[in-house]
Amino acid sequence: MNDTTQRYHGIAIGFHWLIAILIIGMLAVGKYMVSLEESDPLRFLLTQWHKSFGIVAMVLIVCRLLWRLTHRPPPLPGHLKTWEMYAAAAAHLLLYLLIIVIPVSGWIMVSASPLELPTVIFNYIHWPHLAPFDSLPNKDEVSSFFAEIHEFAGSALILLLVAHIGAALRHQIILHDGMMNRMSPKTPDGKWAVGIVPLTSAIVFIVVGLIGFGYSGGNSKPLGAGESRVHFTFTVQNQESQGSFSESVVELLLDRNNPANSSLNATVNTATVTTGTSQIDATLLGNDWFDVKNHPQASFTSRELVAVGEDRYSASGTLRIKGIARDLIFPMDLVYVEKEPKATGSFTINRLDFELGSASQPDEETVGYQIEVGFEFEVK
Repeated sequence: MNDTTQRYHGIAIGFHWLIAILIIGMLAVGKYMVSLEESDPLRFLLTQWHKSFGIVAMVLIVCRLLWRLTHRPPPLPGHLKTWEMYAAAAAHLLLYLLIIVIPVSGWIMVSASPLELPTVIFNYIHWPHLAPFDSLPNKDEVSSFFAEIHEFAGSALILLLVAHIGAALRHQIILHDGMMNRMSPKTPDGKWAVGIVPLTSAIVFIVVGLIGFGYSGGNSKPLGAGESRVHFTFTVQNQESQGSFSESVVELLLDRNNPANSSLNATVNTATVTTGTSQIDATLLGNDWFDVKNHPQASFTSRELVAVGEDRYSASGTLRIKGIARDLIFPMDLVYVEKEPKATGSFTINRLDFELGSASQPDEETVGYQIEVGFEFEVK
């Protein structure tokens, strides 16, 4: 028995398969990229692609919902049992909910991120952060919360997709009731469903055009930072000493033609501080200095990058140490070592501005006030 002759419209079919391909691809890439180290340049690159295609999917989902609200879908076949009808309705409702929650939670997560990295769709269209999440005082907590929602919803969607595909295969292979024909791009006579070809062609043309134009060399170039090094110079009893952080992550988005679209963000793991002297290292970990237990990271978030010369930029933003934020401006240069670009820069801070040693060393008798911080990282 086959009473499934009523099919979805070609536009609905086109949205269905395009969104399905995008979502399955992004779920696979998303699971893979979060398994990479944060300092891995590939993770940065995949994140940019993930965000770009995620926005495309979100736009298509909105279009699909508008089509669904203005066009009645074909009724379910009469041979289905009552529980199958309720299960199908519940599964579709949950599918719609998850494919909305996933991109929206991702958008909120990026908007609230303390790193404040811009989203540039296919390296061309600057996508805005979502208000008011971009200006909340507790952005780190909000971003982490929605990151958990994003990950949980993605995992839930994977399970639901497995069930959805399994149900479709059951109807096709076991029941032989032709249910899958309702959403097939091809009609029973072998022709493409009405509207599916122009819809798919237009969407693919737009996406491919954006990718090609964005990476043609005339727009933003998302440059991932490879291996990075953060070091500092300080004085102890009028003797110059050196130190460094063995773990740091730098993220750079540089648009040479329009530096206003660029950003520079960096974090260091304060527990990895080392000076080569065990006594000093132990002191720096304590509450009066970096207080690594309560403040495991120090960070810089750029507000603006301004070109001041050939391969030379001025970076302004906020430096946070021990939860204390201070405005900072410093130069950054792009240098080439064996034709490979590297970024270098340095700045000087007063340790008392960040309450570093303010209780045990309130003056310069033993430890100087000024600390020079330098950095370098590969640009890829």
